[in-house]
Order: sequence, then structure tokens, then C-alpha cells
Amino acid sequence: MKCLVTGGAGFIGSHLVSRLLKNGHQVFVIDNLENGKKTNIPQNAVFLKADVADFKTYKSLPSSIDTVFHLASQASGELSFENPLKDQRANQTGSLLLANWARSAKIKNLVFTSTMGVYKDKLNYAANEQSRTLPSSFYGIHKLASENYFRILADFGCRVTILRLFNVYGPGQYLDNLKQGMVRIYMAYILKNKPVIVRGKLTRYRDFIYIDDVINGIMNSAIRKKGARYEIINLGTGARTSVKLLIKEILKATGHNWRHYSVIQRPSTPRDIFGCYGDNLKARNILNWSPKTDLKTGISQMVHWCRNES
Repeated sequence: MKCLVTGGAGFIGSHLVSRLLKNGHQVFVIDNLENGKKTNIPQNAVFLKADVADFKTYKSLPSSIDTVFHLASQASGELSFENPLKDQRANQTGSLLLANWARSAKIKNLVFTSTMGVYKDKLNYAANEQSRTLPSSFYGIHKLASENYFRILADFGCRVTILRLFNVYGPGQYLDNLKQGMVRIYMAYILKNKPVIVRGKLTRYRDFIYIDDVINGIMNSAIRKKGARYEIINLGTGARTSVKLLIKEILKATGHNWRHYSVIQRPSTPRDIFGCYGDNLKARNILNWSPKTDLKTGISQMVHWCRNES
């Protein structure tokens, strides 16, 4: 395939670009490098430093793209409150412009990485694709709006797969951002031998999914034969993991003991969800996909990478 990956210098995007190249595809990458790193982009990819929220970007794109993978995003609910307009531009405006270009370019296949943050908080069951959407953050609102832009694109003949990602973690997720990604945040404290600062209750819960499993799901979405032209699909493990259990797993992987390590609780971040985990039956049926990496293995592999990287 001739592929376009937006956000290809980021954590998930760079893993996807590497996999696409490994499988023999031609890859074009767009990234403004605000969150991503240029060193993440493999040399064999064609890189364009540009912003998907800038209409001038679309004048420079190659023709005859087979598949678009839209991963470019600001991915922090907390940051979306600090600057809602910036979040709107990064997430909503970028998606709108991309959808409009894809319609004009007659793109036949598009995969968009949305978020579990579109779901209502504390559903008390594994969220499925028909569960109520009621985002708690501007980030979730803008992602949900983007899903609908691509729904309209599908009406023009493009096969669209919306992937609602749960909490992605793994090697390649640098520890320099303490406002997005629970695994990264708590691991940063522990690897620096600092007290773990928890903002909110230890009983909060998430669905933590390893990066390789996410990439497998994205790849399968690009070649899916089942389902409708427009599909929304969860990518999660289906496991409900509390903050306390997550910290315990990181402490074990780093050689520490929960009873002897300082964990400090502070007030929650604005509008942070209490808990959400996902039903992945649809992904199993339509994408022929299932998660392969359990939390203990994934955490150990990420710790190993972080120690080597640092």
C-alpha cells in the first residue's frame, strides 16, 4: 500500500510507521513535531513537517494514497482544559480538514484513532460501541466530533474504521510528559526513585493495552473485509485494572515493594474520569484481533526499554 500516517513521529504513530515499512509498504508521514520526535521516524519513510490543522498542508500531499492512518492528536484530557482552543485545533480542526481533503482526493480507506474518553464515566460494565457517549473533557468532545466528520466521509465512498483506543502504553513512550498516560506518569516517578503522586483515588480504574496489540489492531483495520463501510471498534483488553494494582505491578517490575514505597494521594485532575474499560468482542469478530500481552509482561518490557533508553 501507499500509506499516509498523520502523527507518525509520536508514540503510537512511529510504531505504526515502522510496522508498515517492515511489511513493505510505502509510507508518507505528516507531523508538526509538537509532541512527536523526528528521531522516531524511520529513514525509509518520507517525512513532511506540517500541521494537519493547516489547510496549506494538503497542497503538499502525494496523490493516489491507498490508506490514511489519522493519529495526529493532542492526547491529554488535562491539557485540553488548560487550552481548549488549542485542543480543538489539534483534534477537531485537523480531522475536519483531513476528512475534506480525503473526500476531494477520493481516498478509499481511512483509519482514525479515537479514544475511550468519548464514553460516559463509570458505566460499571465493559463499554461497548453502543454504550452512551458523554465525554468528560474537551479532548473527548473533540474526538467524538471527529468521529462524525469521518462518518460523513464514509457516505462519499471511503471505508472508515474508527478505533476507540483505551490506555495505550509500552516501549517508545517517553517519560517526559506527566500529564498524559498513567503508566508513563507512575513509571517516571518510580524509575527516578521519587514518591508516586496520585491525583485521585487509588480505586479508579482503566483498561491498559500494550502498544504491539494496538498496532496489530490498526493494521488489521486497514485490510478488514468484514463490517460496514463505517465502523466504530474498541481496542482494549477487556480487563478492569485499578490505579493501585497498576502501581503495584510497576513497583514489582522495578524491584520495589508496595508496603515500603511512598505513594501520595492528591486531589484529582479537572474532570478526570473515575473509570472505564472496554468490551472488545467487535474487534475480535470484525478485525480477527485479540490482545496478546498481559499487564505484567507489558510493564516489564516497558521498564526494560526505559532503563536502556535512559
